[in-house]
Amino acid sequence: MYHLDDIPFNSSSMLDMYTQFHKASFNSMVTNSVLTNTYDYELPYVFDILVHKGMKFMGGESAAVGRVFEYFWKKDLVKVYKETRNGKLGPDYSMKFSPWLVSRSLSPCYIYEEVKRYERERQANDSIYGVLFELIWRDYFRFISLKYGNALLHLGGPRKVEHKWIQDQKLFESWRDGYTWYPLIHANIKELTTGYMSNRGQQIICSFLVRDMGILTILREQLF
Repeated sequence: MYHLDDIPFNSSSMLDMYTQFHKASFNSMVTNSVLTNTYDYELPYVFDILVHKGMKFMGGESAAVGRVFEYFWKKDLVKVYKETRNGKLGPDYSMKFSPWLVSRSLSPCYIYEEVKRYERERQANDSIYGVLFELIWRDYFRFISLKYGNALLHLGGPRKVEHKWIQDQKLFESWRDGYTWYPLIHANIKELTTGYMSNRGQQIICSFLVRDMGILTILREQLF
């Protein structure tokens, strides 16, 4: 949705706080490159994921555009996105666009156009704006990666924070395999075996690993 040439920063001066970046750059998104690079061709079926009691993800642009239509227009769910997005089960508590975005079967610019069309034809509210707010995060993380590079994966991160991490493989495996004696952690780990986990679920289990178990964060990459 953003191009680095359109925003008021370069990679070395990128702001370290998302809220500051969003406020300083929002107009750059709206007026410049947001309407470019929309895909108009069919991409290969690179994934087929069946989520138990959820939804089936079919690869390709047609399936991606179909999901956008279903979420925005057929079921009219976008108007309550902000109220339902932290759910964990079922196909409709959140957009579920991420598999198509990451495989480049769906352009965020297309979603932007649908958001603006929905605001014109139906209504505008905080939930609909929230869709754009979340999409901007994707670009922000890319820009931060350009700024800090491999330092993002260093033990102390780009800020070189010192912390006494536990490097216990067996303890990590108890988390990875869902044997922590915390049903919520186990349930989310089990869901991941379907190929999908909710955004809120990912935050919960990763926070538990780092904050409660004190496990070295790099071990988490073995799961995700």
